[in-house]
Amino acid sequence: MILVFDLDNTLISRNEAYWLWLKNNVLSATKTIDKTLILHYDNWGYTSRHHFYNWLIKKYGLSITPEILITKCANELHTYVTKNHEVLEMLENLKKHYKIVIGTNGGIQNQTNKLKAAGILEHVNHTYISEVIGYKKPDHNFYKHIQEQTNCCSNELIMIGDHYQQDYLVPKELGWKSIWLSHNRSSTTDNNISLLKDLIPYLREKKMLFNYER
Repeated sequence: MILVFDLDNTLISRNEAYWLWLKNNVLSATKTIDKTLILHYDNWGYTSRHHFYNWLIKKYGLSITPEILITKCANELHTYVTKNHEVLEMLENLKKHYKIVIGTNGGIQNQTNKLKAAGILEHVNHTYISEVIGYKKPDHNFYKHIQEQTNCCSNELIMIGDHYQQDYLVPKELGWKSIWLSHNRSSTTDNNISLLKDLIPYLREKKMLFNYER
């Protein structure tokens, strides 16, 4: 079995890092910043970056372009990503039973920088980044690429991520097992966990993790 983890807001707290980056590296000269409104428009990073940055530039009168902000984010965001030792310990424990890979959308520079800053790279077997693959979630070809590269049947892959459609519904359509990391958002499925720390108990309950030592 192979566990395929999403990265942003799954293994790392992307929302927290992104807000700190915006506040300190983009909006530092702005007197009044509406954090709630900004994060609403950002929508967990699901909003198109060009759309979001055009809105942000107009809202706060910034003298910069979306393209520059995209590059700036790729170069700087990882400095606000921190290691979560509970996550790293969980990955090491899971590696005793599964192969662990990352399946994430994004640019190779930005995502690799974040993986290094979070200390995750040394705890996983492989990473699959959409810019390298040439397809991005929720395109079926993104998942098919991972399945082909890992030489697995669909029922040997388990996807874990925070995006309901692209991390849960789409891989499930392809025959993967999938688990939605809901972060306490409302759910219509039983195949979800509220927090990442709930993953190992969930796998044990569903009889997908055997001989696990507490």
